[in-house]
Amino acid sequence: MSFPVNNFIVGQNSLVTLTDDAGNTFLLSDFGHLIEFDASADDTLIKVRPITNGGLALSRRIPHGWTGRMTFGKFNGLFSDYIAMQEKNFYNLGVQRFATMIVVVFNVDGSTSTYTFTRVVLHKPTFGTFRADREVEITCQFEAQELLSNAVASTAGIPAILTSSIALLSGTSID
Repeated sequence: MSFPVNNFIVGQNSLVTLTDDAGNTFLLSDFGHLIEFDASADDTLIKVRPITNGGLALSRRIPHGWTGRMTFGKFNGLFSDYIAMQEKNFYNLGVQRFATMIVVVFNVDGSTSTYTFTRVVLHKPTFGTFRADREVEITCQFEAQELLSNAVASTAGIPAILTSSIALLSGTSID
């Protein structure tokens, strides 16, 4: 549920799913209470300072994918089990799985924005930070090849678990 306050969203305003290339689909909230999720572009800035063009600099951004971090309040062992399964697949079969991450953002105006991170690789997972007087936090970083904007009204290609969750959280019907 998101809480619009003075044109800002306060509270949980996104829904994130992870689908690996074996077809396993998880809401990130299945792994634990999603406390933080952030992503930023990996890019290179190319800047030319020509002696022509009046000496005005010309700049270009070359994208090289995305990197991000997730933090969960642990309430079950699903995340650790998923990471252990990934490791077992690598050591026993030589298989490394990619995933697709879909992020739905609930906007202040009541609309939703949907984004897809492609060829996601989870890395540097933690088993958990255990303390006497706080929740156990687990973190994981990720790398993604590309960020796509799903700026179309269709839900084609979006996992059914996500479309039903969007409808439930937004109070609307999604066809």
